[in-house]
Amino acid sequence: MRLKWDALGFDPATLQAMADEFGRIHEDVQTGRKTRWRIYLGRRDGRVLYLSGLPTRLSATPPRFASRHAAEAVLEMMRSAIRSGENTPDEVIDAYLPSEYSKELIETHVERYVTRWRALVESSKRSPNSLLDIERWTKPGGLWGWWNGRDIRLLTNGDVEQWHAWLAVRPRKKRKGTIRGKTQANASGGFKAFLNWAATSGSSGTGQAWAVPIFPVIDKDSEVTATISPERVLAIIEAVPWDRRGIFLAQAGESVRFSAAASMQMSDVDPKTLELHWYKARKGRAIDSPVGVQKNKARVRREPWLPELRKWLEWRIETADPEAILAGRETALFWNPYAANARREWGYDAYRNVWDAACEKMGEDIAPQAGTRHSILSKLAEILPEATLQNQSMHRDRRSLAHYTVGARPDPVAMVRAIRPKTKAEK
Repeated sequence: MRLKWDALGFDPATLQAMADEFGRIHEDVQTGRKTRWRIYLGRRDGRVLYLSGLPTRLSATPPRFASRHAAEAVLEMMRSAIRSGENTPDEVIDAYLPSEYSKELIETHVERYVTRWRALVESSKRSPNSLLDIERWTKPGGLWGWWNGRDIRLLTNGDVEQWHAWLAVRPRKKRKGTIRGKTQANASGGFKAFLNWAATSGSSGTGQAWAVPIFPVIDKDSEVTATISPERVLAIIEAVPWDRRGIFLAQAGESVRFSAAASMQMSDVDPKTLELHWYKARKGRAIDSPVGVQKNKARVRREPWLPELRKWLEWRIETADPEAILAGRETALFWNPYAANARREWGYDAYRNVWDAACEKMGEDIAPQAGTRHSILSKLAEILPEATLQNQSMHRDRRSLAHYTVGARPDPVAMVRAIRPKTKAEK
């Protein structure tokens, strides 16, 4: 029998190599769902092609591979057809994917969406932090992975309800319990935005090319974030080595995010008054991420009120190397003296590792923002008027303060001190 590829000069060794490179097994492991195996067959016309099971005439949807061995056996049959020289890879794909090829798979559109988002970040039209969320949701085992293998045009309201139920029982990584309502809501809102983009970009005119299902609202506002007492906050921070303690004191005392504290330079503090100028933030967790305005767009100059922070700032200014700073080295105000970069700025992973080590030492289990900024603001909410609390937190509107006032209880002692005159003995 004449080989179809003889005219192209393909010898048996070449066909063998091409067959060996054809396809690979994907093993999808997700908590709470059965492991499934699929054969990745590359891309065609911009689509990612997967074979989830061996097609039959009895069902339009082939039964899924029962084991990895079953998937490997089918892949070997496909490779044998190529190795024989009687079938091209495209012919093999058409034979095994008569219906799958016509599907608009979720993962194909997700890949385009991530590529588009990266381009927007590179052109400074989107924040790198938003891309981090999308990449986290779409990576293997991510929260969007539940949808893989589905036709994006045929999703139902019931599918969304099932996904939300699945999200509600997802375990947290490295911590006890399930993922927070805010995490669920963010993943759901992001996926809805993705579906709207895909349906709109797939339209040949106005409107959407297919219907997007309804996404019920996930309640996140009533959730009380874990907090600890101010005494425990300071105890954890004191477990951090002194020279690296500044960034955690800044978050606790100045109510700022990591992104704002990590971008502060020596030029942002008045060495005489210790007044700090808060106006910028890092737009991403990487040290080389761009720096822009704060999330709340606030520009605030104020002296720190926390005594421990003032003491650390005095030490930092007094012991700083002027020559190194003039040379552009060691310029980070809340520095990590062991960082590999010249400015000695914190990277998020190093910052998180130091915090987690201090928590473990003190027998606590809490995230750094919850254990610093949130815990202190929640305590201040018991004694500060709303306007003063907003000034301290630097939120743009007072609605955002609800996150910190949930569960806050008035402090009767502080209230009495605020209204009664001091006695001569107290003066």
